[in-house]
Amino acid sequence: MPNVPGATLNYFIQSSPGGSLDVALACAADGQPHWQALFEHGLIGAVADDPRLERRLFNHLCIDAVQIHGNPLLKAYLAGLSPTHGDRIFSDSALQDKNHPVNHVFSKAVFTTPGGALAREMLATFITAGLQGDKLHALAMRRHKDVQRACSFENQAFLELLFAHLQPVPIKLLSHVVADETHSSALLAHLVATGTVPLTDFTNPTVQRFASVNAFSLLDAMAARAARLQERAIY
Repeated sequence: MPNVPGATLNYFIQSSPGGSLDVALACAADGQPHWQALFEHGLIGAVADDPRLERRLFNHLCIDAVQIHGNPLLKAYLAGLSPTHGDRIFSDSALQDKNHPVNHVFSKAVFTTPGGALAREMLATFITAGLQGDKLHALAMRRHKDVQRACSFENQAFLELLFAHLQPVPIKLLSHVVADETHSSALLAHLVATGTVPLTDFTNPTVQRFASVNAFSLLDAMAARAARLQERAIY
């Protein structure tokens, strides 16, 4: 909103927070930058103070559909929240709600489509904003079937993002990787090559017993090669 005085924007937001949000949400669809001025002049607080408006924000950005220009708004909104409100969004009880935006983003991010890529960017935004440690671990375990689906789509980017922030990666999730009949070899080779998951995590007997024939053969070969390299390093 170029050349609009800050006092005018403040008045617009205070008198019509819903209308102001509508303008910002339109920007998430068409890429216009007007939302930035609204966020800078109080819209974040106005939305955070009204659960209905906040729900509308999340519904539009990432629940009903993933908006092509939505991630910058999501990132700015989460970064602009008060610590108390941020803690509330990322509380254990909130994250267990199936309607929490993170659950929708997580499920959408497993697809290897343009929309899935956008959702993956939003998942990264949520992780940066506070979805870390035990909270991310619990979410990933609750949604382990989504991880299994990502393996069936050979979604390396999703697995790399998720596993990079889950250290150590839960055995149940690694089992989904090695068990996939079609893509297990490519997935585990990528995750080991990028350093996302140590080879020793995959050669853990508890994980290996779920491995497909191809994955088992590859893990055996990779482990043998790693042993040879270690011997050369010693001598």
